[in-house]
Amino acid sequence: MSFDKPIHRIAIIGTGVIGASWAAQYLARGLDVIATDPAPNAEVNLRKYIDDAWPSLITIGLSAGGSRERLTFTTNMQEALSQADFVQENGPERVDFKIKLFADMDDATPPDSIIASSSSGITPTVMQSNAKHPERILIGHPFNPPHIIPLVEVVGGTKTSPEAIQQAIAFYASIGKKPILLHKELPGHVGNRLQAALYKEVMYLVQHGVLSVSDADDAVSYGPGLRWGVMGPSLQWHLGGGPGGINHFMEHLMPGLASMITTLGTPDVTDELKQTIRDGVLQIAGTRSVAQLAQEENEALLGLIKLRGKKSSPTANSFPTTNRGGENGQRVFFLDVSGGRIESLNPDGSDRRVILDGLKRIPDGIEVDAGAGHIYWTNMGNPKANDGSIERADLDGTNRKTIVPAGATFTPKQMKLDKKGGKIYWADREGMRVMR
Repeated sequence: MSFDKPIHRIAIIGTGVIGASWAAQYLARGLDVIATDPAPNAEVNLRKYIDDAWPSLITIGLSAGGSRERLTFTTNMQEALSQADFVQENGPERVDFKIKLFADMDDATPPDSIIASSSSGITPTVMQSNAKHPERILIGHPFNPPHIIPLVEVVGGTKTSPEAIQQAIAFYASIGKKPILLHKELPGHVGNRLQAALYKEVMYLVQHGVLSVSDADDAVSYGPGLRWGVMGPSLQWHLGGGPGGINHFMEHLMPGLASMITTLGTPDVTDELKQTIRDGVLQIAGTRSVAQLAQEENEALLGLIKLRGKKSSPTANSFPTTNRGGENGQRVFFLDVSGGRIESLNPDGSDRRVILDGLKRIPDGIEVDAGAGHIYWTNMGNPKANDGSIERADLDGTNRKTIVPAGATFTPKQMKLDKKGGKIYWADREGMRVMR
């Protein structure tokens, strides 16, 4: 079965912290969300969480149509699932509960809709074991909070369709997430295992009196942690190799690292060690509450994400571009009409990015002016209403504006940019004319 269908309506199953954060993310991306949770006051708590998260989402940038008004809530899970294009499950982490829940969700969800779980510890093979349509069940594990942290780990079970996995990856990328594909199922997936590996050594060092809890935190957050917020550890070793890059590192520096790895320890997680860590953490926190610390973290993360976005976004100088029929260049821009978005990638198909999403008015034609740093596209609108329009944005999707208002042209389709003459030409289908 094909899972390549437009995704407009998301069902959120379970509205605790993770589910509520996912709901906020989807709403900000201009999607309709129907959420369900049997807990008392679930709807009130969900709406409060989204209200509190909304300023951060505004800072990140709302997609066209992004609105809290697109949220509906029901206590009936079957109702939430019955028209869902995509399901994000966030239920309790109990194996028996998950198996039954996924069988029930599978019965109530349209058969061509993907069901993704936020589970951090239960593998998809276990969750899909009693489902009639296991091929569309997979893991879409976020990092908390999902509306801020881009990473999503995608992994399928033994019966998951490769098409479902690829569609889930494409969908997460289209809403601004950074999906990674796991080729094998592992408890804790990857991100949590990397955190555990680092904290294992932190606990070992603290237990053996090498340094305090506070200094261990500083060693990470003021040292390699700063670098890891910019690029990953493997690429860091490429820099560490100097002019010779990763080849020099592997030949001359890896032996020393390999030797150091053999000295890493395993802590004995005693009550005494746990108390030492408790005392150290409370000393670091001081008078700041958990909520205050979370707010400080989120503000710093938003700044980093914004900075990384500027560094990685295509520009006229560093990313010469082309449209789908133009000259060769370093970036290719294209319209995904059914998905309602503009994307870009390298000519070899790598580094695919969503530039704009939530294009609801039937986009059809696209032109790119790399020199001016602009993307132009036509919106056919409603052909019966003759309310087509043309828009423009910067190459990174910012500064979006309408340059031909709705109704000034009927149903604009293909367009051509005359850079030398400073004109845009387009075909108006229902108007039976060429305009400029």
